[in-house]
Order: sequence, then C-alpha cells, then structure tokens
Amino acid sequence: MNKLAWDYYQKSAGFHDAIFLPDANVSWEEAKKQAPALYKGWYELCRLNVEDRKEFSCEHWFSVLPVAAKANEGLLQFFDALDDAAVVLVQEKPKAPYFPEFVYSFKDNSSFFRGGAPCTHEATDYLKHSFNALLPRDFLAFLRIHNGFKKYTDTGIITIQEMPNSRDPKVTCDSLTVDPNALIPFYESFGQHSYQCFYSEWYPTSEMGNVFFSLQDFSISRYATGLPQETLAFPTFVDWLVFYLEEVELERQSLN
Repeated sequence: MNKLAWDYYQKSAGFHDAIFLPDANVSWEEAKKQAPALYKGWYELCRLNVEDRKEFSCEHWFSVLPVAAKANEGLLQFFDALDDAAVVLVQEKPKAPYFPEFVYSFKDNSSFFRGGAPCTHEATDYLKHSFNALLPRDFLAFLRIHNGFKKYTDTGIITIQEMPNSRDPKVTCDSLTVDPNALIPFYESFGQHSYQCFYSEWYPTSEMGNVFFSLQDFSISRYATGLPQETLAFPTFVDWLVFYLEEVELERQSLN
C-alpha cells in the first residue's frame, strides 16, 4: 500500500486505530467480531499475495459491472496503475466497532481510492423501491462492489443510506426550473457544493444519463451537446465512473 494511504490511516485521518488486514494474523471469526460489517470475500482476498489481490479485484469488477469497450480500457488502466488492493479495518474511537474499507492505492503514490462494504440484494432492492425503480442497472450493480466510494478525502459516491435524503428542494438552470424530483444525486464533490446526478428527463440510452449540478449557480450540465469530459454529462454511470478514476491519471500526467 502506498505511503499516502498508509499515512492517511495511521496519522492524518485521526483514527484511533487502523488494521491492515493483509498484515494481520487474525482469524475470520476474530476479524468479524472486531468489524461486524466485514465481508467474508474481502477477508479471504487479504489472505492472498498482492498481485493476486489486484487480479481478483479486477476480475470481480468486470464480473459485476456491465462494461462497454471504452470503459473496459479505462478500468484496465486503473487496475494496472495500482500497487495494492487491500482491506483496512478502521476504528474511530476506543471500544467502537471497526469498519472495513477497501483501498486501491497507486504505484506512484499519487493518490488512492477507498470503498465501503458491498450492499446486499435486499438493500439495493429497497433503494430501487425508494426511487420507483428509476436507478440505472450499472449503478445498482456497482453497489454490489462498494456502498460508498471516494478518492482520498473526497466525499465521493453517496451511500445508499444517504441517497434518499440527498435531493435539493429547488434547482434552476438557464432561467428554467428543473423538477427537483428529476435529479437524483449519487456523487458529491468535497467542499465544492456540486454533485453528479441521475437525470430522469434525459435518457441517452435505455436508462437515465447523469449530469453535473452546482449549488453555487444552480446549473446543470448542457447534456445534449459536447463531449462528456467537457460537459460532465455522461450517458451511463460506468462512463462517469471511468472518468472519475481517470482523473487521477490526468493529475499524474500534469506532475510529470
């Protein structure tokens, strides 16, 4: 795991304790007792060597997500850039239960991503019911990989527990009023008062596309024109996800 991620969990985040599961000599029963939300597949993955962890994690993403050719390439580049894919058990204060985070850290120490434990089918079904089955299938599939996902200290992809309460009461765009119920925020940018939202009035494919929404000027993306990377309007959730992962690659290139 790169130094940035190591320092985050050991120092800068202010956690009471952090256990790097691949390094811990702990049984499944002991780990589950410490971290009730720990997924057994994550524990078993951490018994493998680092190269196998990366390979199996990549295979899992591809087995779960409906991925088009272009997104396929972006995801492969993401996993190829990693130095580790592993689980950290985090304790925020003494005597509190640990919670698991899956950490994807980069070889060049530029950044890392961290994801929450996967959702159950029952939880995703409840979320679908909350939004009248509008949510795209690729997003619901991603929830079976991670419930909550973020780069470093970003707010990131919103957890299913937070999504039903994340809608803004009123949005205006170019002097037009957008029905607030048409926007479903699924990602929040830390400190920017901006969101990526599924937009139920735009169906570029058989399912909802997603647009950028800023609370600073109450505007949404011009979703009908321009390239997704320029307008931040994406036809699918996976297209947006690959863009989010590729932002790190762009940052690395700017430093070289």
